[in-house]
Amino acid sequence: MKNRLLAALLLTTVSSVFSQTSSPQAVIAEKQLRSYASVKGTAGAQERLEQIDVNNLSATNTNVTTLRTALSGKTLAGEKVVLIRTLGRLYNPKNTSGMNNEILGDLKKLTTSNDQDIARAAVFSVSRLETNQDILDILARSRKNGILDKDAYSGELAHSLRFAEKSKQKEVIQILASEKSEYGVDVLAMNAVGHGYMEKISPEALVALRNFLAANEPNFPKPIGFFGFGDVIRYTNWLNAYALASEKIEPAKLYSATVLKMLNSSQTDPRKVVAFLGSDEGKKLMKSLGKNSELDKAVERAQTYIDSFPGNSILIGFGKNINDSIVGLK
Repeated sequence: MKNRLLAALLLTTVSSVFSQTSSPQAVIAEKQLRSYASVKGTAGAQERLEQIDVNNLSATNTNVTTLRTALSGKTLAGEKVVLIRTLGRLYNPKNTSGMNNEILGDLKKLTTSNDQDIARAAVFSVSRLETNQDILDILARSRKNGILDKDAYSGELAHSLRFAEKSKQKEVIQILASEKSEYGVDVLAMNAVGHGYMEKISPEALVALRNFLAANEPNFPKPIGFFGFGDVIRYTNWLNAYALASEKIEPAKLYSATVLKMLNSSQTDPRKVVAFLGSDEGKKLMKSLGKNSELDKAVERAQTYIDSFPGNSILIGFGKNINDSIVGLK
């Protein structure tokens, strides 16, 4: 097995020299991969693997072969987890290695490992692959077998929604709703605002997505003076996704109108108003709207809350962001 690994590494070197022009970063990453071979199966192997610059490791046939050979050999559990993650990163839509099918096959097989850490790493790797049409079955089995807990399962469902067959997308959202995971809501909202995400969702699933978000609006914790960045991000992503979905379903419901209706509601926590208007999305909204009476109401609500806590440097910063955005609006 060791000879097979060294042969694969030698092939990687030859391929780099004769078959492609590698970037300096890619050359370094391949050297790091070769360095790992000398400690494979030892206590230092995992650390050596984690030093590999996976963002610049080229998805070549030889690099994939090297990782697959290592995975099939005798390795420590922690080492195998990192190998799985690294191998998954070399799967790409263009199939530059010519081995996408082999990568997917290896990862699927490992999702049934008796070692929970190994199985979990494999599930996470395959759940983000666009061409893996049986991911829903893999996720359901992993949830049933305790490989994934409620939050991990919900997060992966949210990630994989856009890759699921359109006939199954509404069902995915229904399953997500049944898990009652705040983390799942956060992941779905974060993903939904990504470029082209909603275009991949069927019309009926998009309605289900909008309704799911409407039923799971995130809230800031008590006391009223607490204003944390994590809550800011959660709410901003949620409102952005909800408004985008609403406009996609019913074009007459403009994104800006949905946002301002939410922010100006008497039931809305003023911290949410500060959070959204002080964010990059708020800045874009204000720039697109210009002078607007509904926007003025929201800005006034935000400023009133900020003025209530004059010693809070975070709120002062958000207030500056808002004021900088409204200066010069026409």
